Amino acid sequence: MDDLIQNWERVIEAFNQWLSFEGTEFGPQVQYLSLDELLKFTHEEMLTYLIDLRDVLIAHRLSQVDNCRLAIGDVLSAVSGPEYSAVLQSMLDILDNIEELLMRFSDLLTDLIDAISEKDTDEASLIISELLEIETEIRHYMSLFSQGFAKMEALGLRAPDFI
Repeated sequence: MDDLIQNWERVIEAFNQWLSFEGTEFGPQVQYLSLDELLKFTHEEMLTYLIDLRDVLIAHRLSQVDNCRLAIGDVLSAVSGPEYSAVLQSMLDILDNIEELLMRFSDLLTDLIDAISEKDTDEASLIISELLEIETEIRHYMSLFSQGFAKMEALGLRAPDFI
C-alpha cells in the first residue's frame, strides 16, 4: 500500500506541476494567439514567437503529459483492484487524447508559420481559429482528467487540493 500511496503522490505532483506551467508559462503566451495581436509584432518577432511556442512551450506541455502518464503507470503497477485500474486507464486515455491534440496544435503552428511567412493573413486567421478550438478541447480534457482524482479519492486515495 505504501508504493501505491507514494506513486499516487507522484501523479498529484506531476499534475500540479503541469497546472503551474499552464498558468505561469503557457497561459500568458496564448493571449498573443490572435491575428490582431500577431500583427502588432514585426514579421521577425511574429515568427520567433510562433517557433518558440511550437518548439519550446508545446514540447514542454507534451513533457508534462508524459510525466503524468509515467506516474499513473507506476500507480497501475501497484494496484490490484479493477475499480482502480478502470479509473487510471480512463486517465491514461484522456492523456492520449491530450497528446494527440497537442501534436495537432504543433502541426498547425507549423502551418501558421508558413502562412505568416507567405503573408497569407486569410489562411493565418483560419489556422488561429482552429488552434483556439484545439486549446478549448485540451482544457476540456484536462478538466476530465482532474475528475479522475475525485474518483480515486472515492476509492480511498488522497485528492489534491485543487479538487
